[in-house]
Amino acid sequence: MLLVLFLVPVVLLAVVVGVVLVATSRSAATLTFEVAVARRHAVTTSAVAALLMLGTPVLLGLVLGATMFVGLGGLPLMSSARALAAAPLLGTLAGLCTLLVGELTWPRPTGSSRTALLQDRSLRTVLEGAWVRAAAVTTVLTAAALVTAGLLADESGQAIRHARPDGAATAGPFPGWSYAGPQLTVLALCVLVAVLVLRAVLRRSAVVTADAETDTLLRRASVGRACRAITAGALVTLGPDLFLGGAAARRVLDDGAWHTVATVLTVAGPFVVLAGLVVLVLPVPRLPAVSYVVPTAPSVPMSSA
Repeated sequence: MLLVLFLVPVVLLAVVVGVVLVATSRSAATLTFEVAVARRHAVTTSAVAALLMLGTPVLLGLVLGATMFVGLGGLPLMSSARALAAAPLLGTLAGLCTLLVGELTWPRPTGSSRTALLQDRSLRTVLEGAWVRAAAVTTVLTAAALVTAGLLADESGQAIRHARPDGAATAGPFPGWSYAGPQLTVLALCVLVAVLVLRAVLRRSAVVTADAETDTLLRRASVGRACRAITAGALVTLGPDLFLGGAAARRVLDDGAWHTVATVLTVAGPFVVLAGLVVLVLPVPRLPAVSYVVPTAPSVPMSSA
């Protein structure tokens, strides 16, 4: 229910951002044919990746819901819960694979006469900007949170246990190794595919007729799309874990500083999910908008007869 409530403002934000981007985008009339084709290829690939990122968790949830509640048979309840826990990252993995295919099918130079843009290229030239830092920070934080939750969980890997003077208290569900294990595995696969995307971006052919600045900007945009995908997937995975883990910890920790920490994590969880959904609609680096003026013929002075 929280996810549905969050989707409404995010969809509205996506519409607003989309309208602004379209209105302020650089006109194709100011681009060479090759640059326009490359930009169109990148935008199409990005749109397909975004649809897979959103559609994969929804489709997985519908399939698992049918197996559990309609009686079609299939996965046991625990396996379904693990799959749902990793669903956002599975969608991210599908989106990153789409971006990788897009880079491997990047438009290549055509024609009998070809030109090449010779310039020094390294990972440092494309690994710049806020998207790279955001992807690195969110991935590390999510991995650290999953490992911490796995260490804090009890032997079942599904609950947290706290010893009290009057006995031990146990509460769940808690994102222990039963849930954190699959999530960490898929997160590692996402990082691996993201690295392959970066390698493909670095090695792909330069866009013919594009200057060095334009070609570099197109590469940074591709890197930004991959980093945006992994950032969103990490946040949407981390949010529910914080919410469920914090709620379980609050029930076994009656008071004290750790109870306050658990409460803060519980409250922060939905906002982390919302941040991950908002990340999906934020723009990556793009070609700057320029004014296009149709050239006019020079005036010729008229001579009197």
